[in-house]
Amino acid sequence: MKFDLNNVRDLVRYAAWIELALGLSLSAAAFVAVDAQVAKEARAKFEAECSVIEQSMVMRLSNYEGLLLGLSGFMRHARHVARGEFREYVTELDLRSRHIGVTTLNFARHVRDGDKKAFLRSVREDRDIARNGYPNFSITPAGERASYHPFTYVEPQFAARSLFGVDLQACCEGGAPNLAAMRDGGGVVTSPVIIAGSEDYQLGMRLATYRAGAATNTVEQRREALTGSVGLRFSLSHLLQSALPANNPERIRVRMYSYHYPPPEADFIFTPSKQNLLIDSAALWPWKAGQDGKADDAGERLKSRSNRLLGDRMLDINFEASVNEFSGAFDRWLPYHAAALGAICTLLLFALLRSLLRSLLRSRVDLEEAVRGRTRDLTQASEKMRSERDQRIRLEREILNVAEDERSLLGRELHDDLGQTLAATACLAQSLSQDLESRWAQGAAQASLIERHISGMVEKSRLLAQGLMPLASQVGTISVALEQLARHARESYRIGCQVTCNPGDILEDRETARELYRIAQEAVLNAVRHGHATSVNIDLSVVPSTGRLRMLIVDNGGGIDEERAKKSAGIGLRIMRSRAGSIGMSLTLERNPEGGTVVRVD
Repeated sequence: MKFDLNNVRDLVRYAAWIELALGLSLSAAAFVAVDAQVAKEARAKFEAECSVIEQSMVMRLSNYEGLLLGLSGFMRHARHVARGEFREYVTELDLRSRHIGVTTLNFARHVRDGDKKAFLRSVREDRDIARNGYPNFSITPAGERASYHPFTYVEPQFAARSLFGVDLQACCEGGAPNLAAMRDGGGVVTSPVIIAGSEDYQLGMRLATYRAGAATNTVEQRREALTGSVGLRFSLSHLLQSALPANNPERIRVRMYSYHYPPPEADFIFTPSKQNLLIDSAALWPWKAGQDGKADDAGERLKSRSNRLLGDRMLDINFEASVNEFSGAFDRWLPYHAAALGAICTLLLFALLRSLLRSLLRSRVDLEEAVRGRTRDLTQASEKMRSERDQRIRLEREILNVAEDERSLLGRELHDDLGQTLAATACLAQSLSQDLESRWAQGAAQASLIERHISGMVEKSRLLAQGLMPLASQVGTISVALEQLARHARESYRIGCQVTCNPGDILEDRETARELYRIAQEAVLNAVRHGHATSVNIDLSVVPSTGRLRMLIVDNGGGIDEERAKKSAGIGLRIMRSRAGSIGMSLTLERNPEGGTVVRVD
């Protein structure tokens, strides 16, 4: 079926269904948008909590580095640190409450092979803390080496039994390279430490100590000035537990990986694996270990990752959690609520729209009938107004024609009767003057004066007759009439009056020529009487762009009163506008910027 938007029946039939389709589509879009917003807010909460955990861990790691630097300065700048002084220093640090997670602070002496016997003797005879010294002290593992790096001071004391005398260079794989890097680089080195019988991973941090006052600017100077190293160990479990939120620590799974830094290859990619895993927070809650693997595959997972450089190792911290952990039950159902609400509103609007459109269809016939009746009434009223307007225009034209006929009649009477009579009287006065010239000089002079007065009256009656019927002798020629008007103005009013008339010779419409002349005549008279003008210019031309006539009458008088021009209070202005309207033209008046008034007819 062809669909026509202009057909109300089609509108009724399809509009409600279109609304239903759009409404359901918007409901689906609302579901998607709200679901995305819920996920976005859940991720924002997850990222914020991960940031708090990371900042807490970073703060503690920075604290551990500061603790190590302080211990290094203590060992370097004291002349000789006895075992009791070392213990007192560590005791004052109050590791249990101020530095949670730190398990051991220690000092390892750098012993060259030639100084080994003297070093062993000094430790065995050290009675600063133990009354009998340490007669069984030895460097382990045994063997002859060029140099040794045994743990000499270890605090707290419970850790001394397992570390006391252990040579860092030979106790584990990679010990010698780490110590060489620490000695030559002068920076902190780290290494993971597994405590026997425990699943707790620990990280060891070491920093070289040099002889007080010795130069350490170059590698050779640092090797020569090396006296040993200080170190600490901290529990990754304690570090992680103290950083996780206390209210629900297990909802975010944290895995920490360790890599050597800088990497051996420029394009090396840090890839988490079991080999470089330091700690997994899932191991902190054994009762959830069986559920964790299942939870990883249930629902959407939120993930985040950050890196932290600690000494010569890059710690890669990975965060993971279920999106349900950061969105409540209401949030998870919110997309469904939004979609359901949108669908309900759509159905209600669908029913309302169907009802309204049916009502519209029922009222359409009545409305169309009312419109047709009103259209008939308006058409009749318009025809009546048009008839009245045409009748008014005809009446005005007839009045103007009657006035013009009266003017012409009066002009002919002046020209044919009074003018001829005055001319004859002038001739008689002239004859009388000639007869009396030889007999009565005084009478002859008086007769000559009478003859001159009568001749002046004859000229004035001629000019008046020409003004009353300017186009009587030259039918359709307006240029001659306007020139006569200008000459009459110059002679009668003693003003300058110029005429420019291009279409004067081709304007054959007698009525148009007559009305334009009368308008110009009235405008010149108004300029002299009301504006006290001394100069008037009349310009009649054809506008090139439109081909229509345009007449401008410009004077230099005082200017027309704008309020008077708008209200058209004067009878003369009303007649001028009526004359212009009778020939299909309009008349406007405006002030001349250079002074005076401009009358425009176009």
